Amino acid sequence: MKTSRSFRRLYWLLVLGFISPLPSRAHPAAEDMANAANHFLAALSAEQKAKATFDLGSDERFNWHFIPKTRNGLPFKDLTPAQTKLAHALLGSGLSQRGYMKATTIMSLEEILRDQEKGKGPVRDPDLYFISIFGKPSATGTWGWRVEGHHLAINFTV
Repeated sequence: MKTSRSFRRLYWLLVLGFISPLPSRAHPAAEDMANAANHFLAALSAEQKAKATFDLGSDERFNWHFIPKTRNGLPFKDLTPAQTKLAHALLGSGLSQRGYMKATTIMSLEEILRDQEKGKGPVRDPDLYFISIFGKPSATGTWGWRVEGHHLAINFTV
């Protein structure tokens, strides 16, 4: 009986020890996204940064859709090749390899739509996808980012 009680106490001590709060550390994905976002922002001109950044509490954060429409944010079309590489690094930091391939394939389909519509529909351009960053990218603070365009709306809050 006494042994049974001792085992029960030991059991609960172990259980409580495992579920007690451990020192918190940012998830590696949060660190990767924050690093990628900060590298991207550091490469932008002041004018580009003004287009790409919004306050975390901005209503723009909820102004997204996957249909062709006028959008806010910084279009890939306005990026240099080096900046485009950094934007894709941010996109890749939040997605699996398969997810990244799917997103970039969706973006590339705009060329096919442009050819099929022969200029009769909305403007189709694989570089008319917009990147927006909400708040200050940090591994521990709350912030968000978005890549958005026709048939693609990827939103993260970290």
